[in-house]
Amino acid sequence: MIGFSIDDLNELIRGELEPVEFAIGNVKLATNYLEIPKDEIVEIGLFDKETGKYLDNGSDFTFNERLGMLKMNNAYIHLAGGLSCRITNQKITQLRIAKKYIGHLTILTKDEIESFNGEPERELIEDTTWGLDYSIDCYISIYKNSKLYFYFEPEKLTLREIRIGNVNEEFYTKQ
Repeated sequence: MIGFSIDDLNELIRGELEPVEFAIGNVKLATNYLEIPKDEIVEIGLFDKETGKYLDNGSDFTFNERLGMLKMNNAYIHLAGGLSCRITNQKITQLRIAKKYIGHLTILTKDEIESFNGEPERELIEDTTWGLDYSIDCYISIYKNSKLYFYFEPEKLTLREIRIGNVNEEFYTKQ
């Protein structure tokens, strides 16, 4: 897991630090993907720059070959401990902070986040429908001009993950 300042994460959550200023180690929005420590990477999912389609033959390539393919493709890079980065045109355009990185903060509730940041700009639902079955996976509160997303567990409304940067809202249901 990459070392980072827990104080910075607390400031981000409390609305005291702008999302574009937040960093985990050298990993930060708008920086080159080469800032991501190679020894932390556990998975690389490649996407065609032109079509946005997932390259399902990615597993045909070695780790180093896939890293080299980032010059021509976009990707999601998953790191040990629960950090993920979306790479677009060789730049980090989204951070997903979860698991060990926010483990101690998963007790925070939606109400507490709102007490720090006020009412969200928008709210979304991450949901799934399988035949007649419908389930809610997360409730999402959006802040900071659509650059800061808090994902909440649906039963207790406790923090599950934080995303910073460009999130494609088309995949979610509007509240």
